[in-house]
Amino acid sequence: HGHLPLSYFKKEIDKYLLDHPESILFVATDSKRLLMQLATIYQGRLRYVESDKSEDSQGEIHVADGNLKNGLEVLIDCLLLSRCDFLIHGLSNVSFAACYFNPHLPHVDIYRKYRLASFKNWLWKNCDN
Repeated sequence: HGHLPLSYFKKEIDKYLLDHPESILFVATDSKRLLMQLATIYQGRLRYVESDKSEDSQGEIHVADGNLKNGLEVLIDCLLLSRCDFLIHGLSNVSFAACYFNPHLPHVDIYRKYRLASFKNWLWKNCDN
């Protein structure tokens, strides 16, 4: 699916931080570049699981290798996301699974909010808040 521009995430993160200025940000991403950009912007607030990351902007390293280590890293990210106070996400099976682990998790789907998906994502109907 590729990655959305950082500006969409930053807009939503900044909006959340206005109401929750003491928040810590947990980031689950396949993209080393995106992680480093967020770390630069939100210095000292960012938390993430040390794991293999893709060097290119497409990410999705857990899809490429398919090994146990990558699978465990994705599961850990998913479970940690499900324990967050709020989830900001794009189209992601990891985010989708986090909502199933915690069906009351407040979240914003950037694709839906900014009408970036040309199709109705019916899978999220069980995770709408």
